[in-house]
Amino acid sequence: MDEFAIIAEILKPLSGGDENALGFKDDIAILPKFTKPTIYTTDTIVEGTHFLKSDAPEDVGYKLIMANVSDIIAKGAEPRAGFLNLCLPHSMDANAVKALANGIAEAKALHGDFPILGGDTTVTNGNMVLSLSLIGETIGEKPILRSGAQIGDDIYVTGVIGDAKIGLDCLFGKLDPDNYPKCIEHYKRPKVQPLSAAKLIAKYANAAMDISDGLLGDLQKMIMALGAELDLEKIPYSKEADQYAICLKSMFELISFGDDYQILFTSAPINEDAIMQSGLQITKIGKIIQSGGLKLFSNGKEIDFERNNLSFSHKIGDF
Repeated sequence: MDEFAIIAEILKPLSGGDENALGFKDDIAILPKFTKPTIYTTDTIVEGTHFLKSDAPEDVGYKLIMANVSDIIAKGAEPRAGFLNLCLPHSMDANAVKALANGIAEAKALHGDFPILGGDTTVTNGNMVLSLSLIGETIGEKPILRSGAQIGDDIYVTGVIGDAKIGLDCLFGKLDPDNYPKCIEHYKRPKVQPLSAAKLIAKYANAAMDISDGLLGDLQKMIMALGAELDLEKIPYSKEADQYAICLKSMFELISFGDDYQILFTSAPINEDAIMQSGLQITKIGKIIQSGGLKLFSNGKEIDFERNNLSFSHKIGDF
């Protein structure tokens, strides 16, 4: 199947017939007009770095969408339109491309079924590379930035932390996969918060970001010149991850790895009851303080820790 057939038969349906896509028959798309401020994010996932060659194509497409949607929701916004760039291996057949598109469609349907308005498709002799650019519309009058934390704010996190690290270790043969099926599932198909979480962030959060590079590292980015006190015993884990986080060393591995795609946010203490009664899985894990950087507490005592390598980061030698 050539590029034009892929576009016409497999990718065009992802537009949902939106007129701004121009039927995928032009070199451009028309950006929709929105009432509230518009935000933009883009993410690229690479075979061998963000997913395994053995991963099913539908899981890869699903993960691509969720990685971007997570950024939009964490800003108190809803996804409205996307642009998709696919660099596909020569050896990939039509059925695999259709499966990839099915995963994309499935993930989109969970978050408003926004249209794909265009993009680019090419082939490569190397690994698969997929990129999505996503446009969102804020729910409030402005997006909630990671830089808005205030002294005295409570620190919250949605969902659970660490499943992706365990899932990947299972796929690499480091852990018994029979003991961690849900962790494997999360690594392949991240569980991103629903659109209702975006409304909560827009209403109550002072600062927010999605956790893609590790809880500790992302919190360190958020506090900037401020400080934060984090209670390690309050960090939420799934039942599967809880049996892994049995000591500080293994706990640090889980909270520094990334691919959690949960929301880390801060809010004034007055909002605690409303946040905790939202119906979402949310845990208060710490507090913003005036200065001193990131401070970690275990069993009520501050602990020393290595401040380097608190999150995943691409090194120059990786490229």
